Amino acid sequence: MAVGDIVNGLHVGTGGNVDFQPAVGVSICITSCGVWGSYVMITNGTITSTLLDTIATGQPNTKLMIDNTNYLQLYQVPANGGSYSGIQIK
Repeated sequence: MAVGDIVNGLHVGTGGNVDFQPAVGVSICITSCGVWGSYVMITNGTITSTLLDTIATGQPNTKLMIDNTNYLQLYQVPANGGSYSGIQIK
């Protein structure tokens, strides 16, 4: 991937966490994320902070910077979904 490339993911819940952790040296600006009955979190693998914790919501104007150290994590209740979209900035 290169700077300016679009990244996105769409996941159906399995009752566990789905991580989006960029490669070492890569930074991503998450510009949009949404969940249905799930959680959007940021984590460093040890400490996790919940950003969205609702039944159904989206954040169409998100500006969340992630990298290999602090990355995006979706917790998904079975059969529910989550998604994210962003752009590589480094």
